[in-house]
Amino acid sequence: SQQLPAIQSSEIQDPRSLSNLLWAISELKLSNEFPDLYIAVAASAICNIHRYSLTHMATVAAAYAKADIHSHELFTVMANESVNRPVEDDAQLNDLLILNDAFDHFGITVTSIKETIARLTQQHQISEESNKKANIHVLVKDLLATSFLAALVLFIAAIVRTYLL
Repeated sequence: SQQLPAIQSSEIQDPRSLSNLLWAISELKLSNEFPDLYIAVAASAICNIHRYSLTHMATVAAAYAKADIHSHELFTVMANESVNRPVEDDAQLNDLLILNDAFDHFGITVTSIKETIARLTQQHQISEESNKKANIHVLVKDLLATSFLAALVLFIAAIVRTYLL
């Protein structure tokens, strides 16, 4: 594997490339063919974790879990780094869920991630509930406006019929 020296010498440190490479290998069930690759990516990721987005960390963690290859140091670094990242949208919440699943796979509990997931899930449910109520309010308002217009048209039609016909 010609990629390993490049990864080991830190020539290739792009988190997207490395995470996608591991994901592809784990999806193709070729992890056993490239055990050194997992070691090299772990070493690179540990040194460059600040460059990894939640998505990259989730992809790497999922690839390790799917391959059932555990790197205690890598998962410790990812756990410490991920808890400091802001989670601002559903995609990032999904990344946290994937990370949490990978941690669970190896019996690692990161309480702050679980708490963040619970809080964001609750906020998401409250937000959805508020959106539903707002949508219902708009629908009722539109319906009343439409009903008023329909009643007005019928009233005008009745007046026209009565006085002009």
